Amino acid sequence: MELLALTVVAVVAGVIGGVTGFIASLLICRRCRKAALAVESVTAMAARERFLVKLRRSIKKRPSKRYIVFEVVGGPVEPRDLEREIREAFKRLFGEPALGISMLRLAEYYDDKSVGILRVRREYKYHALAALGIVRTVSGKRVVLVPILTSGTIKRARRKAGLL
Repeated sequence: MELLALTVVAVVAGVIGGVTGFIASLLICRRCRKAALAVESVTAMAARERFLVKLRRSIKKRPSKRYIVFEVVGGPVEPRDLEREIREAFKRLFGEPALGISMLRLAEYYDDKSVGILRVRREYKYHALAALGIVRTVSGKRVVLVPILTSGTIKRARRKAGLL
């Protein structure tokens, strides 16, 4: 209905011209501005709804993980002691809250090859690599932890490391 009124006013403004046409065009502009603002608010609401839907989906999703394959140079170590040292190094560097959020844990350890697989949340991959770099002793033995590769699945990590 309002669109019809705007069209009629525009036609009248074009026909009449002069001062009356100028006033009519001002009325049209004012109404168009209101209509444009209404369209903008509807568009903004739709964009906000799309954002909220994406946010809800991301909250419901499981956090993605990365698997870091590393080699222990310096002799055989106990997996429990190795995990404890890595977690302590991570906590020293980034604090206890980050350690909890990162879900850092030693997924697998192969004594015969001295290779381990560390599981961590994707956002904390570089934090975990830094923690691996500062570990120097495990249960009194001097060791160096050398990261070999990072993968998105544990199966691919095993395959690339030659553990399958």
